[in-house]
Amino acid sequence: MTIHVPQHDTAKRQNEQKKWPNGVLWGRRIIDIIECLSTTGEIYDYEVALWLRTHYVEPFGRIDGLDGLVVTEKEHLDPLLLAYERFINIEGKLALAQRLWVPGLEPIQQTPHQCFKFPELPGLSERKKWRAGEAFVKNGLTVQQRGTCEGGWRDERNWKRMIWSA
Repeated sequence: MTIHVPQHDTAKRQNEQKKWPNGVLWGRRIIDIIECLSTTGEIYDYEVALWLRTHYVEPFGRIDGLDGLVVTEKEHLDPLLLAYERFINIEGKLALAQRLWVPGLEPIQQTPHQCFKFPELPGLSERKKWRAGEAFVKNGLTVQQRGTCEGGWRDERNWKRMIWSA
């Protein structure tokens, strides 16, 4: 299924920080989005959740709530925004308060939206609901963090975050 990502206001970096130009995702939000989309029963939502897991959970292993996940590919911005928009549509307007980006590390530039095609998944009879706890413990074992720690970041709320890249 190919869909068009509608134009909408997207957070844009408001500071002079040049590092991580494609932005840094808020780890907890990605966990929330995947959990939400994997439980709707819609095949399309499950495809989106699986894409997010493949690109933003598996490479990092354990994700702590305040972790920042570096977006290394500009091509990932549209699917990330699309997943976030779908999350808001499902969860309602209160979900707008749940930011996708680490404050101060939003993408530097807004990019023109294009069509994006999530990979279709043949034979989705075994859709597995993903739970947030799987980001910490899987099969009774603690999930280890993977990736490279890029250092810390203190955001506008004065929260200390660890920034990870894969």
